[in-house]
Amino acid sequence: MKFPQVWDLERFFKGGSASSSFQETYKDVANKLKELEKCFHDEHLSQGISLSQAISLELREMEAFVSCLIAQNVKDTQARILDSKMRTLMTAYQNCMLLFDEKLKNLSDKAFDTLVQNHQEIAFALKERRLLSQEKLSFKEEAFINDLMIDGYHGWSQVWSSFIGEMTFPFQGERLFFGQIENKMADSNRKKRKEAFASITSEFTKHESLFAQILN
Repeated sequence: MKFPQVWDLERFFKGGSASSSFQETYKDVANKLKELEKCFHDEHLSQGISLSQAISLELREMEAFVSCLIAQNVKDTQARILDSKMRTLMTAYQNCMLLFDEKLKNLSDKAFDTLVQNHQEIAFALKERRLLSQEKLSFKEEAFINDLMIDGYHGWSQVWSSFIGEMTFPFQGERLFFGQIENKMADSNRKKRKEAFASITSEFTKHESLFAQILN
C-alpha cells in the first residue's frame, strides 16, 4: 500500500496557497482582532476572554495550514507570503493579549475575583496570567517589542527556514533534504549515523557565515 507524500489540506481550506476561503478567514479574524482590542480597551474583559479563545483556535488552524503548505513545498512562494501575513496577524493578537494583561494587572482584587468566578474553567490560567503580568514592562513597551519581532528574529527565522528547506545533503549516492538526512541520524546503524552527521556538518560549514548572522 502506498500513502500520499503530502497532507490532504483541502478539508481545512480549499485551493492550497491560493485558497479564497483562507483569505476570507484571514479578513474575518483581522476584524475580530479589532473587536477584541476594543473589548479590552473598554474593559469588557469577560466578552474579550470569550472572543480571544475563539480567535486563538482559528489562528492555530491557519498557522498549521500555512506551515504544512511550506513543509510540503518549500518553493511555494505564495505560501511564504501567507506565512508573513500570519506573523503580522499573530503579532496583532499578541498585542491584544498584552493589553489584556495590563488590564488584569490593574484590576482590584475584588474585581479580579469576580472575573475568575465568571470563568471558573480557566481560573488557573487567569491567576497565572495576572501573576506574570506583574513582571512585564508597560503595554506600550511590550507592544513595541512585539512589533519589532516581525522584522527581527521572526524575519531571520524565515530566512533560516527558507534556506535550509532548499539545501540538500549527499548521502550514499543521493541528495537528501534536511528532514530526510536528519532521520538518518536516528538509524540503528552507527556507521550511517556518522555518515549523516559528517554530511550535515560539511554542508553547514559551507554556509557558516550566513548561519552565524542568523544566530546573531
